[in-house]
Amino acid sequence: MQLFFRQVNPLSVSAKAALADVKRRHNEIVELEKSIQTMQEIFVDLQNLTEIQVHLVKFNEMVDNIAQNIETTKDHVEQGARNVKLGLEYKKSATRKKILLALVIIIILLIVVAIILAVFLSNRK
Repeated sequence: MQLFFRQVNPLSVSAKAALADVKRRHNEIVELEKSIQTMQEIFVDLQNLTEIQVHLVKFNEMVDNIAQNIETTKDHVEQGARNVKLGLEYKKSATRKKILLALVIIIILLIVVAIILAVFLSNRK
């Protein structure tokens, strides 16, 4: 009977073959579409990873900058401590010099007073 049907309707056999070919191509297109969607998801993931990497690079630069600022601050604090110590030494030295100068002035004044008294007392006799 199928033989009879094939002989009577030869287009049906070629139509079935064409239909099978169309179905096969449709399935291939569906698979291609799935592959393209997967590829698109991969590109989106890659873009997200790239953005994360850019943020990490910026974060690392910021951490490096903070570390450098801490190191610079440490150096400045150490220099400040040395300057304070040096300032205290200068202050002690200046205080000693002021005391010495005051003693010299007092001695000079005593000598001047002694000379004036000696002259005054010698003129009285």
